[in-house]
Amino acid sequence: MPILLGDVAERQGRGLQILVRRFESARRLHFFLMSVTGPRTLPRVFVIGCSGSGKTTIARRISDRFDVPLHELDFLAWDRESDGSLLPREERIKIANSISDSDGWVAEGIYLGWTGALMERADLIVWTDVRMTVALWRIFWRHIKAELRRNNRFPGWRRLFRFMRLVADQYRDRSDVFQPPDVPISPANIEQAVAPFNYKLMRGSGGAFYAEVIHRLEQLSLLKNRREL
Repeated sequence: MPILLGDVAERQGRGLQILVRRFESARRLHFFLMSVTGPRTLPRVFVIGCSGSGKTTIARRISDRFDVPLHELDFLAWDRESDGSLLPREERIKIANSISDSDGWVAEGIYLGWTGALMERADLIVWTDVRMTVALWRIFWRHIKAELRRNNRFPGWRRLFRFMRLVADQYRDRSDVFQPPDVPISPANIEQAVAPFNYKLMRGSGGAFYAEVIHRLEQLSLLKNRREL
């Protein structure tokens, strides 16, 4: 029985389709196995928010989940070895640049004006945004717990209430702690600073929001791995 050219082409076409399907199945299996057991690209995350908004909590969760170093800017921006004053702006910019150039990290703080490199290089910007009353209650309760544990780094009720007044000024856009060219922390100033990066911004608070952030970072990590293959 003669073999028609059309039959050969049809068989070859079916064979090609089978190969393509097998290739796609193997590719999906490869990505699935990578998502479960394979190495992940280390994320870079900048967590911003007013005082008492939960920045450190989510930053520590990200650091633990992805095994990346946590940079608490409160411990880097101030000269704690001498007079406790704010480091010169040039030094703080160098610190931000050094962090942003590393492979994976999470940085958190209330600072605007010298943290531009962190926003630009971050895979995700997380804005922990809560009401002022929530932030003040968290600060008060955090102080109580530290006093009970006898490990309060900032003891004294007068100091606490003075700090709470400063935090209230942050939320009311009246803070004058940082002078130009630094930018005072406030919801309005944060919104302006992150506006160019809305495509990689997550804004919220609470446990469900934290879970969404972790899930988003897992997706981004896997996606970056796919692009590198």
